[in-house]
Amino acid sequence: MSKQARLDMRLEDADDFLIRRAAEVSGTSVTASVLTSARIEAAHVLADRTVFSLDSGQARELDRRLRAKPRAKRRLGKLAQAPELFR
Repeated sequence: MSKQARLDMRLEDADDFLIRRAAEVSGTSVTASVLTSARIEAAHVLADRTVFSLDSGQARELDRRLRAKPRAKRRLGKLAQAPELFR
C-alpha cells in the first residue's frame, strides 16, 4: 500500500523528548510508535460511538439484517448443552 497522507504536529520540547524516548526504548521509529498509539486511540474513540450516520441504503440494509430470522447454529447449540460449560 502506498503511503500518501501526512500529519504534522507542533510539540512542546518535553512532549517531543517523551515521544522520541519512548520510541527509542521500544525499539521502533517515532513514526511507528505514534501511529500505533494513534490507531489504538482512534479504535477506542470509534468503539464508544453511540450515534452512527447512515444513508438511506445503509439504513435499509441494517433494518433488513436486524429483522432477519436468526439462523440455527448446530455446533453452538451442542456447545451450550455441554455440562462442563457451566460448572
